Amino acid sequence: MNYGMLLEDVKEVSKDKLKEVSFRVDEEFIQYVKELNIDDDIKKDLIKKSKDRAFFDMLLINALKD
Repeated sequence: MNYGMLLEDVKEVSKDKLKEVSFRVDEEFIQYVKELNIDDDIKKDLIKKSKDRAFFDMLLINALKD
């Protein structure tokens, strides 16, 4: 993965687009976890951690200067 290129792309994208991407990534991960063949308690824990991370993502995106 070319992180330098991603960094440049992020600088050119609107906050709303970043929020949309973050939301979609989180939703896809949650769906992936739901389909795993693991204990339900582990699934719930993974989903909670993913939502915590997504919330932190939103805080960082909102903190970006326009």
